[in-house]
Amino acid sequence: MNKNFSYYLTKYLIEYLSGERNLSTNTIQSYRDTFKLMLIYYKDILNINPEKLEIKDIKGFFKNKSYNLTK
Repeated sequence: MNKNFSYYLTKYLIEYLSGERNLSTNTIQSYRDTFKLMLIYYKDILNINPEKLEIKDIKGFFKNKSYNLTK
Protein backbone atom coordinates (compact mmCIF):
# COMPACT_ATOMS: atom_id res chain seq x y z
CA MET A 1 0.00 0.00 0.00
CA ASN A 2 1.42 3.39 -1.04
CA LYS A 3 0.64 5.90 1.70
CA ASN A 4 1.53 9.54 1.26
CA PHE A 5 3.56 11.65 3.65
CA SER A 6 0.51 13.06 5.45
CA TYR A 7 -0.43 9.58 6.65
CA TYR A 8 2.96 9.02 8.25
CA LEU A 9 3.17 12.56 9.63
CA THR A 10 -0.21 12.20 11.31
CA LYS A 11 0.78 8.87 12.85
CA TYR A 12 4.07 10.37 14.02
CA LEU A 13 2.52 13.44 15.64
CA ILE A 14 -0.53 11.79 17.17
CA GLU A 15 0.45 8.21 17.93
CA TYR A 16 4.20 8.30 18.44
CA LEU A 17 4.99 11.69 19.98
CA SER A 18 1.93 11.99 22.17
CA GLY A 19 1.13 8.33 22.77
CA GLU A 20 4.40 6.43 22.94
CA ARG A 21 6.78 9.24 23.89
CA ASN A 22 4.26 11.15 26.02
CA LEU A 23 5.74 14.49 24.98
CA SER A 24 4.20 17.77 26.08
CA THR A 25 1.63 19.62 24.02
CA ASN A 26 4.10 22.47 23.44
CA THR A 27 6.72 20.07 22.07
CA ILE A 28 4.24 18.44 19.72
CA GLN A 29 3.04 21.86 18.53
CA SER A 30 6.65 22.83 17.84
CA TYR A 31 7.13 19.70 15.71
CA ARG A 32 3.83 20.46 13.94
CA ASP A 33 4.89 24.03 13.18
CA THR A 34 8.22 22.85 11.79
CA PHE A 35 6.48 20.43 9.46
CA LYS A 36 4.10 23.21 8.37
CA LEU A 37 7.10 25.29 7.28
CA MET A 38 8.52 22.33 5.40
CA LEU A 39 5.21 21.77 3.59
CA ILE A 40 5.06 25.45 2.60
CA TYR A 41 8.58 25.14 1.20
CA TYR A 42 7.67 22.07 -0.84
CA LYS A 43 4.58 23.81 -2.19
CA ASP A 44 6.03 27.25 -2.93
CA ILE A 45 9.60 26.42 -3.95
CA LEU A 46 9.51 22.85 -5.25
CA ASN A 47 5.94 22.99 -6.62
CA ILE A 48 4.87 19.79 -4.86
CA ASN A 49 1.44 20.02 -3.27
CA PRO A 50 1.36 18.70 0.29
CA GLU A 51 -1.47 16.32 -0.67
CA LYS A 52 0.82 14.73 -3.27
CA LEU A 53 3.98 14.66 -1.16
CA GLU A 54 5.46 11.21 -0.67
CA ILE A 55 8.35 9.91 1.39
CA LYS A 56 10.41 9.44 -1.78
CA ASP A 57 10.14 13.18 -2.50
CA ILE A 58 11.70 14.03 0.84
CA LYS A 59 14.41 11.39 0.59
CA GLY A 60 15.17 12.46 -2.97
CA PHE A 61 15.53 16.10 -1.99
CA PHE A 62 18.16 15.38 0.64
CA LYS A 63 19.92 12.75 -1.43
CA ASN A 64 20.12 14.55 -4.78
CA LYS A 65 19.97 18.25 -4.03
CA SER A 66 22.56 20.59 -2.71
CA TYR A 67 20.93 23.41 -0.85
CA ASN A 68 22.09 26.71 0.55
CA LEU A 69 20.63 27.56 3.94
CA THR A 70 21.77 31.18 3.70
CA LYS A 71 19.43 32.12 0.82
